[in-house]
Amino acid sequence: MDYLIKKSSSTAESLGATVSEVKLPTQSGGDKVFVGDKRPLDLGDYVLAKATEITEPLDAATQKRGETAVVVVGDTVTVTYTAVDLTQGEINERDRRIPFDAFEGRFTAQEWDDATDYSLNAAPEMRRKIKQGLQRATARNSVDLLDPKTDAFLTILVNGGVITGTRKTAILTP
Repeated sequence: MDYLIKKSSSTAESLGATVSEVKLPTQSGGDKVFVGDKRPLDLGDYVLAKATEITEPLDAATQKRGETAVVVVGDTVTVTYTAVDLTQGEINERDRRIPFDAFEGRFTAQEWDDATDYSLNAAPEMRRKIKQGLQRATARNSVDLLDPKTDAFLTILVNGGVITGTRKTAILTP
């Protein structure tokens, strides 16, 4: 990728690709400089240079792309695409939505059976709420662990004696 370096300030502007022509900031109208293949190329107050690009390895499970660092030394440009750790908040936000099967897997087999039995034998209002919660999750094929509706659904199971408050917290933790 070509960069246009302003000598007086050692600042660099990305040209987005390797270019065959460039319009210098000091030129007016349709004036352009045809630059050929030579890099670095001295253009008076500017230098056209090909950047050395460094991409830091990225562990997608725990990192994201950080700031892109551009360092200019003389007529050399180094562009580094950094990797930075995700914050706990970013991890929680990413992990808050899970597939329905993964949500079901957070329950023991006995808890899931007890929840099914409870949904069949609970008072009509509770049956309706349980059925609506399960239908919403299965229709979306995902569960938002931090959604108040998911919390309310599990509170029904706690109040019905299906799971404990401690299990509810464990199930809802991203």
